[in-house]
Amino acid sequence: MDFYGNNVHHIGYARPKLAQAIKDQIDELPFAPRRFKDVPTFELTKNISELTPGDNSKVLFATGGSNAIDIALKLARAVTGRHKTISFWDSFHGAGFGGLAVGGKSLFRNNIGPMLSGSEHVVTFACYRCPYGYDDNTSAPDLDVCKMTCANM
Repeated sequence: MDFYGNNVHHIGYARPKLAQAIKDQIDELPFAPRRFKDVPTFELTKNISELTPGDNSKVLFATGGSNAIDIALKLARAVTGRHKTISFWDSFHGAGFGGLAVGGKSLFRNNIGPMLSGSEHVVTFACYRCPYGYDDNTSAPDLDVCKMTCANM
């Protein structure tokens, strides 16, 4: 599960009710460093495990989305023995190096040198404003050509 960071920025704006709720949580909940467990963390982990399909009894909390992507890349490589990834150009997977490598936002990738090996990208498939110049209002045979062009890129 990825709780996208931009969703939590709205806690700001000096809203007294939200600020008080955060203060109350800090006062009420115990703090446990990452390698130790506390009751709220255990309960959250148990609830997440029960909500997910299959026998998912392991939960790893990451400090943010970019770290989660790096952890996922590392686990995928360890489990599969493979190192290649495929993602869409213009996708965003975080500002960390692994997220930049598998992401496709040129704004974040420009002028920083080679990315991780095996990071492949494809054009997002959409016949509307086809990047290869096919008309989105064409007949079915031309539409098939357009789709295969995207698939072969």
